[in-house]
Amino acid sequence: MSDSQLQNAHTVASQLQIAPEQLRHWTQEFSAQLSAAAVSTGFYRYTADDVKRLQAIKEMMAEGKSSAEVSQQLGDAPDNSAEPLPTAMVIQADDVKRNGDSGLLLRDMLSGFAAGQEAILNSQQTNRNLMGVVVQDNFNLKEENAKLRERMLKLEQELGDVRRSQSEYRQQVEQRLRLMEHRRDWVSRLFGF
Repeated sequence: MSDSQLQNAHTVASQLQIAPEQLRHWTQEFSAQLSAAAVSTGFYRYTADDVKRLQAIKEMMAEGKSSAEVSQQLGDAPDNSAEPLPTAMVIQADDVKRNGDSGLLLRDMLSGFAAGQEAILNSQQTNRNLMGVVVQDNFNLKEENAKLRERMLKLEQELGDVRRSQSEYRQQVEQRLRLMEHRRDWVSRLFGF
C-alpha cells in the first residue's frame, strides 16, 4: 500500500468517533492485529484493513468484551510480510530531501501537537472561567454575609429593646400589685376584716 493510501491517527479517530488517545491505546494494545504501518516507530498510519479492525474492536469493546476476548476473536495479525513498512514512516535526512511524503508525517505530527495544545488552552480557559465564577460567588457571599450580619445586629437591638420594655412593664405591674396589696391590708385593718 502506498503512503498516500495510509490514513493518519487524527483522521481515523474522527472516522471511528473516538478520542485520539483511545486510538493510540487500542493501537498499542492490539498491535498484533494491526499492520506494521500502524504500530511502527510511533507514527501511527493506518491502512483500510486497520480501520476495519479498529471498528470491530470498538464494537466488541462496546459490547463489554475484554481485551483478551477481542484479541482472540480478531485472530492473527494481517499478513505484514507482504506489506513493507512505508518509506515515510522512517524519517531520515536523505528522505526529507528526496521524498516529499515525509512532509505529510511532519504535518500530521504538528497537527496532532497543535490539537493537543488547543485542548490544553481550552482547558485553561475553562479553568479561568470557573475561577471567575468562584471569585464572583465568593464576592457575592461576602456581600450577603455583611447584610446578614447587619440584620442580625438590628434584630439583637430590637430584641434587647423588647426585653427592656418587658422588664419595665413587669416592674410596673409588680409595683401596682404591691400597692394594691398594701391598700387591701390597710382597708382590712381599717374595717377589721
